[in-house]
Amino acid sequence: MSFSIVTAFTPNYAEIARQCLPSWIRNSGAEQIIVKPIDAGECKTDAERWYKSAAVRWVAVYKTVMEIVEKQGRVVVLDIDCLVTRELASGFDGQHAIAVARWPNINAGVMFFDGTVPFAFPEFWLDVVKRVCDRCRELARKPEKKWAIGDQEQIAKILQQHESHVRKLDMDEWNFCHDWDQWPELLAKHQDIVRVIHFKARRCGIREHQVESVRKHFPEVI
Repeated sequence: MSFSIVTAFTPNYAEIARQCLPSWIRNSGAEQIIVKPIDAGECKTDAERWYKSAAVRWVAVYKTVMEIVEKQGRVVVLDIDCLVTRELASGFDGQHAIAVARWPNINAGVMFFDGTVPFAFPEFWLDVVKRVCDRCRELARKPEKKWAIGDQEQIAKILQQHESHVRKLDMDEWNFCHDWDQWPELLAKHQDIVRVIHFKARRCGIREHQVESVRKHFPEVI
């Protein structure tokens, strides 16, 4: 099955990209991997930089995804701090326009869009971009809410309106991310099914015990 991967990230993620992108090339089975460098521009606060980056990221992703699905292509949108341990094509199994992990409060770090399935993708993505940009603009003015999730909460609300078109993927298989103290035990438990390991590095950086756990169970990945 032919599909693409799309990601977009700011310069401060360059080292994480260096660690994670090789696993996409080796293991995902993607026909092409499209990397979109983005820049939030000048920002006065960390909160402003955080939310501007989120808004700019989704605008860049939207344009690329639409180019693919309009040609009836398939695309996976991945956060740059994800490691891929197995093929991703099976995420498109079934007749669903969209597939996400965790429901209803989705994690937008791993999302599948299938242009071969009839769905109003232009309207969907315009709604996503508008709501995400509006919400991030609002949150950027409130530094005390620096870590509130602006983009994911809006995308989750939109997806819930289209639930019949959404396939719900198992979180441990498709978007493995847990509290730091549970990481080694749960990765060992789920190592036979894990396809995507999500470091959530933007918050705390990749911790050494996470890397060691991955090396233990997936030595060829990192």
